[in-house]
Amino acid sequence: MLFNGFGFSNRCTYVFPTDTGLYFRCGCFAGNEKEFKEQIKNTYDKKNKHYKEYMTIIELANINVGE
Repeated sequence: MLFNGFGFSNRCTYVFPTDTGLYFRCGCFAGNEKEFKEQIKNTYDKKNKHYKEYMTIIELANINVGE
């Protein structure tokens, strides 16, 4: 999946299903769902627009290509 124009720099976020779960690539970040969530939590406050966007991307990815 591709999500285009989200986050502080309007980046593309790519989501790939793997045998071990979802894999995310966004800017210089690459990792699994747990690592992506941690990155978001360490970067943005929960009330921040970009925090909400990325968490929604994770939710949508799980609905579409997750388990």
